[in-house]
Amino acid sequence: ITTGTLSSSLLDADLQDLADGTLSDSKLEATIDRTNFIASGYVQAPKFVDDDANYYADLNTGGKLGGIWGINTRYSNSAFNISSNLANLLNVEDGASNTKLQVTPAGVWASYFSQGSSIRWKKDVKPLKNSLTNLMKLQGVSYLLKEAENGAMRKIGFIAEEVGKVFPELVNYEENGVDARGLEYAQITAVLVEAVKELKAELDAKDAQINELIKRVEALEKR
Repeated sequence: ITTGTLSSSLLDADLQDLADGTLSDSKLEATIDRTNFIASGYVQAPKFVDDDANYYADLNTGGKLGGIWGINTRYSNSAFNISSNLANLLNVEDGASNTKLQVTPAGVWASYFSQGSSIRWKKDVKPLKNSLTNLMKLQGVSYLLKEAENGAMRKIGFIAEEVGKVFPELVNYEENGVDARGLEYAQITAVLVEAVKELKAELDAKDAQINELIKRVEALEKR
């Protein structure tokens, strides 16, 4: 570090030139690979201060996502890890301090989410079949999370492992291929749409049969 100061609670530095090596103290551990411009480190609740007003942590890895960073954790299986007992792990706001993205131990909330779905990114497109029959095999449930506190609100959904037996494409599994990690709830919409269309076709067919029977009855009554 050519200019700047380093202490156990405050890092206020202008990093103009970094040589290969390791920078560490009780609060900050960082390894800088100057050749590949990849940084890895462990940060334990420091303050990164800009003009004594804006607090930020700049974990720039020089454009390459090869670094591993952690806040209060040394877990190294992901590029960025946060460990905290606070209610909110991550909060992203706009210029008016309105929350746009929030990550908590209970889940993720976003003010808007759009899933990529252009035909430009798809191939081997096939229409769904037997959607109504398959949909009837699913069982909706209400439940409490095992770690839920007393008085927690019940949730509504499916058991992912059960859905996987009917729609394996909708379930994400652990490495063992048996235990489910998550369920693509949004994609069930496509199944619902096709199921409604199949049900409508069945009703239209029955209506046509009923109308034909009515005509026959009316013809018999006229004799």
